[in-house]
Amino acid sequence: MLLVPNGLAAGFFHWSEATLKLLRRETNWLQCTFLPAVLITQVAFSANYHAGGGFAFARLAFLITLATLAFSFYRILHPGTGVWHGFCAHNPQRIVVRLYPVFFSLVMLLFLLFSGLIWGGFINSAGLLMSRVISSLWLALGLIVGHQLIVQWLIQSRRRLAILGAVEHRASVRPAETGQQATGPEVESEPAVDLNILSADSSKLLNTLVGIAGLVGLWMVWADVLPALRIFDQFILWKHTVGTGSEAKQMPVTVANVGLAALLGVSILTAIRHFPSLLEIVLLRHLNMTAGGRYIAITLSRYGIGAVGLLFVIDILGFSWGQIQWLVAALGVGIGFGLQEIVANFISGIIILFERPIRVGDVVTVGTTDGVVTRIRMRATTIRDFDRKELLVPNKEFIAGRLLNWSLSDPVTRIMIPVGLAYGSDVQQAMALMVEAAQENSMVMGDPLPITTFDGFGDNALLLTLRCFVGSVDYRIPAQSDLHKSIDLKFREVGLSMAYPQCDIHLDATRPLDIRMLRGSVPAQGKEM
Repeated sequence: MLLVPNGLAAGFFHWSEATLKLLRRETNWLQCTFLPAVLITQVAFSANYHAGGGFAFARLAFLITLATLAFSFYRILHPGTGVWHGFCAHNPQRIVVRLYPVFFSLVMLLFLLFSGLIWGGFINSAGLLMSRVISSLWLALGLIVGHQLIVQWLIQSRRRLAILGAVEHRASVRPAETGQQATGPEVESEPAVDLNILSADSSKLLNTLVGIAGLVGLWMVWADVLPALRIFDQFILWKHTVGTGSEAKQMPVTVANVGLAALLGVSILTAIRHFPSLLEIVLLRHLNMTAGGRYIAITLSRYGIGAVGLLFVIDILGFSWGQIQWLVAALGVGIGFGLQEIVANFISGIIILFERPIRVGDVVTVGTTDGVVTRIRMRATTIRDFDRKELLVPNKEFIAGRLLNWSLSDPVTRIMIPVGLAYGSDVQQAMALMVEAAQENSMVMGDPLPITTFDGFGDNALLLTLRCFVGSVDYRIPAQSDLHKSIDLKFREVGLSMAYPQCDIHLDATRPLDIRMLRGSVPAQGKEM
């Protein structure tokens, strides 16, 4: 099923044909040589044991069994012609590739060690070690298949999300391409999801988890065979009390416990860093959640992973509440004096995530800065203005201060186009042309209808204002620019004039004014006209 033509490896994992040919050949080789050799070895040892005779033939059969397996491993794992040849050729600078020849040599030396044990008469030891090698092979095969299944799931999810994103983008830009007019409120635009980053983070998380699972699995397979692996349990660092009263016991914390805590800490940090990307892919594919909802789930998952992981690490190291309460008390004093701002911002960040006065992707105004919310962290929120500059705002400013959110509950926003019409112009015609310009613009909504009002008589002009609505704050500047151009063009086509600013000049009439009228060129100095 895995290696057959058009099977799982070829049709779903997309392994190269050269690799599949090598694996099929070696699988057939092992079926024809290794399995019969194992059977003959078992029968020979069983017969000699009951007969009480020598084990020469059984040893020879065992050596042949080992030789068939070693020969197959040599061809599968060879750095130049084995299954990892393509990976090594395309990634020559990676540490794993550089250390691969050492790993290959150790595997071959392991078979030589087994041969020496068999030749020296340590049959049971060699058989036990061989069974652990077979178990390690099954573990490796399971991890490889599981890794490839998850990788292909990530690839398929990325493709499906990319297709859905392209369809939604096409649907959003179709009215503008066809020149149709928007007739209702538009859906709030979601910030773009970088699927490449999500896939890369998910792959890093997957590789780390597979590596940790491999180390733990190998430890479980070989721990009872190699006593040297349990030597770390003999070094006691400290002891802690478990239970109370007469049932209290002193439990040791060894170097092995500290190593396990360190491994768990690395796993927790990796999960905190990369698990949210995998979670976002799951939410995008299976749940119809907004960007703000996904951000809340991702942030809370980080907090949850960190809290649960910290509890496990503390438990492994043997700490209890009675031992760390002094640390909590010291932190309380520090919070009361110097960390109150940090704690206030942290609590405000949690309130923001649940109350959602702002969300990722919202257009907000904070002070004199207009921008888009791009990130909500524990201490501060990042706002990127329209010049691509990022402003870090402490979270408590959004809770205790004033905030203008342009897209909190309704992305629709109104724009106003003031026009100064010259005195003596046809006001009715000008107002009709301004409404017509708005109706012809695809970014202007048809409901509510655009209107033009006559606001009054100014010092220099008749004051008209066009009021209309656009479906998103992103359309404000483009729509204003298009309306300005359209109104100017329509006014010029019918001869309507926009008023120029007027300036009154006051002359001092308390004394005679020297007024001269000149024609032609200016007379030479000293001569009169």
